[in-house]
Amino acid sequence: MTRFAALLCALLLAGPVVSSRLVVAPAVVPQSFPKPAPEEWEAAVKLRAADGSVFRAAREDWEGARRLVAEDREWRAWADARRAALDAWIVRHPSDRAEWPGGRPHGFVSPKDSSTLTWTDAIPGEETDHFFSPSDPRVPLTPENTASWYAGFRDRHVNKLHDAAVFYRLTGHEPYAEWVAGQLDYYAANLHRWATLQPGGPRLCYENLGDAVLLSKFVASARLIFDIAPADRRQAWLDGLFMPTVERLDRTWLVIQNHSVWHRASAAQVGLLFGDEPLLRRALDGEFGLRAQLGQGVTSELPLV
Repeated sequence: MTRFAALLCALLLAGPVVSSRLVVAPAVVPQSFPKPAPEEWEAAVKLRAADGSVFRAAREDWEGARRLVAEDREWRAWADARRAALDAWIVRHPSDRAEWPGGRPHGFVSPKDSSTLTWTDAIPGEETDHFFSPSDPRVPLTPENTASWYAGFRDRHVNKLHDAAVFYRLTGHEPYAEWVAGQLDYYAANLHRWATLQPGGPRLCYENLGDAVLLSKFVASARLIFDIAPADRRQAWLDGLFMPTVERLDRTWLVIQNHSVWHRASAAQVGLLFGDEPLLRRALDGEFGLRAQLGQGVTSELPLV
């Protein structure tokens, strides 16, 4: 999970969920596996906060990050390399493409020995006529492995959105923020017409779990530029990308299961970002909400051996 999603899950059993816009008190959810005093389990190995709590809120320190990058040689080298890779990607791949349906990521394999193919950013059918792996130098393009390449591209592209949002916060370089906003504009404007391998199902990925994971990443990126985006632009993201995805995820994985955790956590993040209390409450306290997932799906603690 992203740090934002992981923090959300950590807070659920501790008390109210709080954002700059919302305070949602916890509901009482029955637990299939009782966990009395979980904070005391293996207490010796827990890293506690200054007040003694086992729940530690994530803290962003952009001034500290800027200082590290400016003063520490290794951090500077890391940031320079990451930023160079981001800049190169933006030039090479200025946008995703709605005509690319996302396939199964684990279908990107050689028919010779099922080894994983080597992913490069050469666009199949445009810049290359084959894939390859260390044991299979020439794998013909097929609709299946090409769709798997699209899935690999999309995951990398959405990760670059977050890199760009981070570097905007780190450097103040506004073109990074505008690129992120432009990508969100594109997804929001085109989601309804996205090529899909399963009509009526997931839009950007082969399965709904993939859409839930990408939704979490979209939230993480949008959050970092949210304060500089005009209200009408944020509303377009909500109407075109975030809510259609949430509504689709709300109809799937209505069970206690690990996929469901992703679905509900991603929806809850949208609620937090946009200050939507009904959405947040549904994702947390619904029949298959996050509190039910944790209360009914997580077993009791066992001693370390």
